[in-house]
Amino acid sequence: MVAADQPAAADPAYDERQAITGVDLIKTIRAARGWQLTPIVVLSESARQDEIIACYAAGASSFIKKPASYADTLFKIKAFINYWGHTVELPTTVG
Repeated sequence: MVAADQPAAADPAYDERQAITGVDLIKTIRAARGWQLTPIVVLSESARQDEIIACYAAGASSFIKKPASYADTLFKIKAFINYWGHTVELPTTVG
């Protein structure tokens, strides 16, 4: 399976019949046994509200718009690590 909003036509292994959207991938992960509580973080170039809503509705835990600059990228990476690594409490086991 290939998660993509746009076809990866330049990839020789790309098969359009197997391409799925990010929302489809989230749904697939959430439907898989043992993955219901695993945090799913979406990193996207889009900030369209319909796409953000669709990702959360499918089971995303967080949605981050890709930064435009190197400085913003570093800031978001540090904030991501701080939040997911030091702020939230995640279950150690599921089930």
